[in-house]
Amino acid sequence: MFKSKIKDGPPITNTVIGEGIRIEGAIINGIGSLRVDGTVIGDVSIDGNIIIGETGYIKGNVQVNNVLCAGRVDGHVLSMSGVHLTSNGRLNGNITSNALVIDEGAMFSGSCQMAKDLDLKSPLIYNQPNNIDTESPAFVTMDTDPNLSYDKT
Repeated sequence: MFKSKIKDGPPITNTVIGEGIRIEGAIINGIGSLRVDGTVIGDVSIDGNIIIGETGYIKGNVQVNNVLCAGRVDGHVLSMSGVHLTSNGRLNGNITSNALVIDEGAMFSGSCQMAKDLDLKSPLIYNQPNNIDTESPAFVTMDTDPNLSYDKT
């Protein structure tokens, strides 16, 4: 599920927000892992991992240990260990993390800052209003080092 650079391995899910369930309001100060197959309108800040399933949607900022996104997030993401966007995943917002995996077919619109020694106990880094444009198509822009080569084997 998570690649080798992303610590802690596959998360164990403690709480599931099922398909068809809609939660409005922040989910903060939680401990344990969360799976979202429904909708969360509000920030999510937990000391654990999050899986956003294919039918899952979060409109708010996310601050967790690991993120596996097969659904959609409209908000900024702060991850202590890593973020993985699967081929069905869509993220409109900025990412701050130690590791990032984007599968072919995933959509990411925003910027990414790679950082070590992040602290989940600090308040949300992204405390500005979430005014992400969710109607425009997502485009990925990356600066590349011309000295690097990519071997697809």
